[in-house]
Amino acid sequence: MSDKIKNITFLSKQTLFVLSVTSILCSCATSQKGKIVEWTFLGAAIGGAYGTTRLQEADKNALMYGALGAALGAMAGLYYFDPDKFSEKLANENQNLKKELDLIQSPKVLFETPATFNTKIPEKYKKLINPGEWKISEINQWVEESENRLIHQDKIMELVPPTLNPNLQGPAANRDRASH
Repeated sequence: MSDKIKNITFLSKQTLFVLSVTSILCSCATSQKGKIVEWTFLGAAIGGAYGTTRLQEADKNALMYGALGAALGAMAGLYYFDPDKFSEKLANENQNLKKELDLIQSPKVLFETPATFNTKIPEKYKKLINPGEWKISEINQWVEESENRLIHQDKIMELVPPTLNPNLQGPAANRDRASH
């Protein structure tokens, strides 16, 4: 056998070995980055194997086609596995799970009414009074009182008392100004 044929046979065996090892090492890639690296190595090995089949300057052709194969493998991996699309999918899934969690954690309102107990506030005083409100909400929460005691809470009663709004001018303010 001539030296060139022995050299090509040796390079082909090396390329097949690299291809085999690469596929074994990268076959269990689970991350997006790992999959893209796997395709890059696979493209390099295939390109290198193809380059060794060229009889003239097989080692240079193997390097050139290996680099070209790596670039094409990386581009194909980026296109096929699309890390941006995967990230967007995860972000949407995260947002949906947060919404579901907020629905579970937020209390369910059972009763709600203004603190004035449906008493009408005269029109001329509505701007001066914040009527407040009260509501009863349903929750499902355990609270640790001590090391050996848990308390289950199932309702929240909230009272927002009525307040006066001193920033707005009403009939009383006009009367005070007229008396001075």
